[in-house]
Amino acid sequence: MKQHDTAEQAALAKLQRAIASTTSRPKEISPSLDSIRAECARKTIDKLEGAMTRTYKIAVFIRGDYDNREYDQGQHDALLKRAVDAFQEAEECADLGLKTIAGLHAEVVELERAKIVPAKQDVELMIKKNADTLRNTQDEISSTEEAIRNMRNSVDTQTEAVRVLRNKISETRDAKLVTDIIFSGLTLGIGNIINHGPPDPFHLQDHLDDALNLLNSSQQQLNEAGRNIWRLNGTRSSLEMRLHEQEQLKAHLPDVEHAAEDSKKYCVTLEQSFVKLKESSSKLLVKVREIEKGTSAMGTAFLKKDFAVGLLEICLDCLISDRVYHEAEMVKNEVIDEYGGEIPDEVAEMAFSFDRKIKDLGWTRVKDLSWTPRTIKSKHPLVGHPHNSDTLPTSNPEQSFNHNFINLRSKNIIKIPI
Repeated sequence: MKQHDTAEQAALAKLQRAIASTTSRPKEISPSLDSIRAECARKTIDKLEGAMTRTYKIAVFIRGDYDNREYDQGQHDALLKRAVDAFQEAEECADLGLKTIAGLHAEVVELERAKIVPAKQDVELMIKKNADTLRNTQDEISSTEEAIRNMRNSVDTQTEAVRVLRNKISETRDAKLVTDIIFSGLTLGIGNIINHGPPDPFHLQDHLDDALNLLNSSQQQLNEAGRNIWRLNGTRSSLEMRLHEQEQLKAHLPDVEHAAEDSKKYCVTLEQSFVKLKESSSKLLVKVREIEKGTSAMGTAFLKKDFAVGLLEICLDCLISDRVYHEAEMVKNEVIDEYGGEIPDEVAEMAFSFDRKIKDLGWTRVKDLSWTPRTIKSKHPLVGHPHNSDTLPTSNPEQSFNHNFINLRSKNIIKIPI
């Protein structure tokens, strides 16, 4: 029994250590998730900002009368390659964040499968086993206590029987002695010869010996039962203490399960965010590659309108963070303000969609920009109307970065710092 108790205690201690380590890991993962989310998201947006700056250089490259300007293949290819590389880096950052969070998610799921669920099963099995043992022990204690009560009654009865027999023997001996003396006196000594008969004619001493043997045997059984009840009470105390520890361990498990579940939910939330971030980055990469592919395939046949639509689509799709807003607006303003001729409806519609999305997002910085309605030469009904509330804003010249990149001369090649 002692070896069994030691094994049970060792198993319980091992389980307690396993649950303690299992509890700490989800608590460690949650701060890690916060750190990864902040770091990877920041790096991805940083890369997108850089990519949009390179996109702005492409917008500057096509400003003015691009279709009739001398074609600079080298600068064209270099600008597009830099933009593709920048968007590729943004996608890789988003993908790294997604994979890192997915890895932690998988770790929590595995922790739940390999440790939390088995620990819960082990605790419940231990509790059931000890509860059954405790119940059996209690039944044995009750039976032993009942037996002890019966034994005590029996010992009391036998003790009384011994007392009665001893009294009878004593009374018999005393009576015989008196009778012998009287009889001897009356018969002038002849009675001494007659009285040499058995001192215990009723064999009371034999009955007393039997009663004493029975009493001693009953007393030994009672003593053994007393030692057994003491041992059983000790076993019950140990079982109750162990069961209490196991119940406490079981009561702690919901906290462990909740911590793991919360970590899983947080992982799912972050994964969804990074999936969107990666999808957006991938979409932007696809678009800039489409531009690169289109210009490579068509050469000078890839018109400014095609460039402008592609760049404005990138502007529209990159609005996943207000940190990219300024760069996107720079590109949009460069395309529209420096178009160098009548703006095609398709381009104007894209510009209007961009401004509408900015307005819906609430990112319009009224204090930072000077909003002046202006007329843009376009067939599009929503672009260029001086009284239309959705006319395109003009950025403050002080906030325009055009002067950093261009020295415009009509019909001449524009050299852009790459």
